Amino acid sequence: MTRLHQEILDFYEWVRPQDFEQEIRLDVITRLQKTFSRIEPGCQLKPFGSFAAGLYLPTADMDLVLMTHASRSKFHPNAKNLLYFIHSVLDRERIAVPGSLQPIAKAKVPIIKFVDAITGLK
Repeated sequence: MTRLHQEILDFYEWVRPQDFEQEIRLDVITRLQKTFSRIEPGCQLKPFGSFAAGLYLPTADMDLVLMTHASRSKFHPNAKNLLYFIHSVLDRERIAVPGSLQPIAKAKVPIIKFVDAITGLK
């Protein structure tokens, strides 16, 4: 049993995110938050999923949600229009690698997949 326990610990040390990987992800969130806050003051960009829980693998993508105050939002209330507006911001501000933006409007919750131009994170 001790050998199995040590193998599990060794595997965890091998796959666990390193401090610099955490810093890189936090930098992506900070840059995106600043970009969207210029357009929509008071909005909040929040991580969820494996990254937020601290259970992500080094090659894992990040799941983020942009929250606004609907009553005073400058964003269009239609989810599909908002999706394409955010797409245009990510493209215009050169946040995403050119050609990596993939809006998925027909998902249960509309999402945009992209690769960050600075870090290469998805």
